[in-house]
Amino acid sequence: MRLISIWLALLIGSPFLFGADKDFSFAGLKDGAIPPGWRPALTGGGGPVKWGIVQDDVPSELERFSPLAPNVNVRPVMAQLSQDKTDERFPMLIYDDEEYGNFKLTTKFKTVSGETEQMAGIAFRIVDEKNYHVIRASSKGGTFLFYSFINGQRTQPVGVNIAIASNVWHTLEIEATGTRFLFRLDGKDVMPPLNNPNFRRGKIGYWTKSDSVSYFVDTRIEYKEHVIQAQRQIAEAMKQFDRLIALRIVVPGDAPKTTRILASSIEDEIDQPGIAKEMEVIKTGKIMYLREKKQVTVTLPLRDRNGEPIAAVRVTMERFPGQTQKNAILRAQPVVANIQHSVLGMESLTE
Repeated sequence: MRLISIWLALLIGSPFLFGADKDFSFAGLKDGAIPPGWRPALTGGGGPVKWGIVQDDVPSELERFSPLAPNVNVRPVMAQLSQDKTDERFPMLIYDDEEYGNFKLTTKFKTVSGETEQMAGIAFRIVDEKNYHVIRASSKGGTFLFYSFINGQRTQPVGVNIAIASNVWHTLEIEATGTRFLFRLDGKDVMPPLNNPNFRRGKIGYWTKSDSVSYFVDTRIEYKEHVIQAQRQIAEAMKQFDRLIALRIVVPGDAPKTTRILASSIEDEIDQPGIAKEMEVIKTGKIMYLREKKQVTVTLPLRDRNGEPIAAVRVTMERFPGQTQKNAILRAQPVVANIQHSVLGMESLTE
């Protein structure tokens, strides 16, 4: 599947290779159910939202390969069913298990009914219910528009007037790369690429407006897996410096006087507990030294833009004859300095 994703990215001229993919399947779910990892949410006012599985006729993928295949299959689809007519009311169903920065998303949608609105869309790079982007199609208004919610307020919409039939399945594609967005409707580039600097990462979700009853199915996302800055810095340092055995960045843990390994050259260690004495390095800025038979470990503070220790870097190196504490520290300092130059605060380690 990942090889297929890579070839597709090459064929469509994607600016990078999407290294992972996820298909959101509703197969086997009972009517009214919401799959694990998803939660209903609401932007704006009005009453509760109502999301759940319903059965509907969906175009068959088999028809592309065989003229004898049935045109439709009855399958479970995700539906927004509440019919509150409040104007500034935007029901969402958010996928909470993962955040995406650069990605390509494809989904089918259908606007079914609505007296005030007949609208369906995808919210993406969701920070919370008041901060995100959305691309949405309106059958009632005949528009295909992009805008953002910033602190709950809508930005000026950008898009086109276009007929979008109700009770017909349409295909929506989103391609987000950095600040650049591409949107396609039914396989066509109906609006030019957009640039928007807000929200570099976030969750994705289904989105509707007011009393729109809308269906979604066959959602697929191809994405570039996110590696936090701290982990990227460790990988670079392991290549740059000789005789390193291991390198770890540790941060304060959830419990008092504990630390947690935020990033490590040993993948299985990530998110594991650190060493209690590392808290002293973080609190006081002191250096910790440990000598073993074949290796030495030096732990130094990592500081924010104001010079305050916020984390610690544990540098484990090969020990050589005549190794002293002083020259071990001298060997470790350039490694930490290489990481330190791009650290402004804790947020810069995890972005």
